[in-house]
Amino acid sequence: MTDQSKRRLFESHEEIGLCEGDVEILGRIDDTVTLESSFVVHPFVGLIYSPHDFVISKGEVEKIITVPWESLIASNMKQKTREVEREGVIYETPTYEYNGDLIWGATAKMMDNFLDILKRKSPLLEQEK
Repeated sequence: MTDQSKRRLFESHEEIGLCEGDVEILGRIDDTVTLESSFVVHPFVGLIYSPHDFVISKGEVEKIITVPWESLIASNMKQKTREVEREGVIYETPTYEYNGDLIWGATAKMMDNFLDILKRKSPLLEQEK
């Protein structure tokens, strides 16, 4: 595990209670800039093998949305660009919807990047469209 991925796991532990032994780091995806704060996020993809009792840091995370793998790659969960209003500011952003939850901003951008990478690496995912 690289120093950078260890640092990201430190952040994940602070924000959602995820420890190093809870996740296998699979790799890194493209950096993403947040809409509200213009922070640069350096996202990693990891695999959690069993259900995890996440502990949310309310100051940093609003809520955790768990999306099953099958739904993530299913043709009915498509990214759409739309306007999202937050605290009086309107953002034009990629969005995903799952079970009534709207995933938008940097999280939606990271999901979009991850799915694009998967489609390039696996022709089987393209066939599921």
